[in-house]
Amino acid sequence: MIAAGMAGGFLAQMFLAGLYFQNNPISNYSVTKEEKTIQENQALKEAVQKRKSSVLGVKTIGADKKIITGSGLILTSDGLAVTLAELVPEKGKPTFFIDNQVVSAQILKCEQNLALIKIDKTGLSATGFFMIDQLKLGERVFLIAQIFDQKTSVPNFSVDEGIVRTFNADSIKTSMAEESVLGAPVFDIEGNAIGLTYIYGKEGMVFPIDKIKAFAGL
Repeated sequence: MIAAGMAGGFLAQMFLAGLYFQNNPISNYSVTKEEKTIQENQALKEAVQKRKSSVLGVKTIGADKKIITGSGLILTSDGLAVTLAELVPEKGKPTFFIDNQVVSAQILKCEQNLALIKIDKTGLSATGFFMIDQLKLGERVFLIAQIFDQKTSVPNFSVDEGIVRTFNADSIKTSMAEESVLGAPVFDIEGNAIGLTYIYGKEGMVFPIDKIKAFAGL
């Protein structure tokens, strides 16, 4: 009798709990979704702050006196960095920036629209690298670009976020406006580098980090 009474009480509790969740599904789901959004946004803010110092600013005066601007990525703490070759043409005079400060650097080589740069400084904020073979559609990503205002001689940071829409071994396409920020590093939500933005035809794309590492000999 005692066992039967305990079983009956347990079943009654389960029945009442089921009624509660059946009558309150929306409020319970909303709290869970809101907490997840807050956590993701906080992770994004922290990743942006962590990676700002890994972004290189590039400003070049071309042979025709035209000013070319864009961004790049610091690869190693001892000064290796990469940007787009089109941002540092052969007869141009480039200036490089880290954290809004001009840094001395030399261009080591240019191939396939990539330029390898050696910055004359150590102890730099190098980025981690994303494992491209683990990339998935819908992966949440963000970019950090260096934007040059015509009124100032130093760049400002610009950030955008989105998801991976398509990708293959040669390029990645996201929901961000890659074509508006040349050479901007793209990161995953943890701050690992996925690649650099560039334009193919008229479409903005992301140059995969695996190809950049191979180019830099890393």
